[in-house]
Parts: sequence; structure tokens; C-alpha cells
Amino acid sequence: MTGNRSLEPTSCVPRSVPLWVSMGSKIPARIQAGVRERSHGVCEGCGQAPATEMHHRKYRSRGGQHTLENLIHLCGWGNHTGCHGIAHSLQGHTLGWSVNSWADETTVPVRRLGEEVPDG
Repeated sequence: MTGNRSLEPTSCVPRSVPLWVSMGSKIPARIQAGVRERSHGVCEGCGQAPATEMHHRKYRSRGGQHTLENLIHLCGWGNHTGCHGIAHSLQGHTLGWSVNSWADETTVPVRRLGEEVPDG
């Protein structure tokens, strides 16, 4: 695999299972609803595919929380395909889809649908 991934989704598999995160807690329903309302069910990365994953910009393992500012609705499956796969790459960090552990995710710009939009 090269570091030259495009922003076009490669494989978008809809999920019917709850959105569990690796740290063992479920994203609260009101937060999930807010993310879905913001995205209208469309990937906030490419704007072309159905959003299938709620990605934590600051990973849970890095202290990230279940907040609207920290979540982005992306296409793809797991950490490997579509825009969710891109979020777990250097390009995802550049786009603001992934945030360093020492950064405040509410102040790091995130590019949604190709436009830089400040969170909050």
C-alpha cells in the first residue's frame, strides 16, 4: 500500500451493529443523533458515500471523548477502507480527521467535504 490514497471511498459496507469503540463504551445516543444530523447520513470526508462510521478525531486511546467536536461521520469499514481508512493515515492527520494526543480537538481545524471548518 502506498501513502497516496485518494479521497474517493474504496469499500463502503453499511453496518447494522452498535457503534462501539475500542475503549469499551458506546457513543451516547444524543451524540450519535447530533453527528447524524450534521452529516445528513453522508460521509463528511468525501461527501459521496453513505457515512458508516463515527470516527474519533482524537482517538479514545489518546484521551478523546464522545463529543460532537471530536467525532466525524465517515464512509468505510474499520480503520482500513474509505475515508475512515484515510483518517488513520498521515493524510487524515493533515485533514484534521485525526488529532495528536496533546492537541485540543476543539481548536484543530477539520476539513469536511473539502472545506476547512472550525469546530465548535
